[in-house]
Amino acid sequence: MQASTLAYSFKVWIMAIFIGPGLLGLGFWLRDRSPLDWSVFTFLGYSIMFGVVFSIPGFFLFWVGAFSICGKSWPVIKKRLVMAVLALVLSVLTFLLVAQVFGIPSWRLTWICDAAYFPALVAGIFLNPVPEPEPEPF
Repeated sequence: MQASTLAYSFKVWIMAIFIGPGLLGLGFWLRDRSPLDWSVFTFLGYSIMFGVVFSIPGFFLFWVGAFSICGKSWPVIKKRLVMAVLALVLSVLTFLLVAQVFGIPSWRLTWICDAAYFPALVAGIFLNPVPEPEPEPF
């Protein structure tokens, strides 16, 4: 089950890495209504790169949490909801930590980034099949 939980966590993480910056870029583009140019793709590239670098600790913590949660005999919907709450907490903590380290004074920007990544995390959690615990041998 450890390998299947790692694969599940990796799928959720990859979806957040690629969908989150896309939602963030789309939100900024809709707000500014500027024509698409190469700066949008540069922004997406940096967002994906920084997303990979700064979310690695959160990925490992999510993997540990998912392993613990998937080992329970709970209904699948309860497992997914608990993992969504765990993902929300880890996502908020990651963005708050990055804001503190880099001295980003705007908390609003931190929450905007988090609001873009969290739907991607929830989509990854609810669209991928949850690993089930292996049956006990007799």
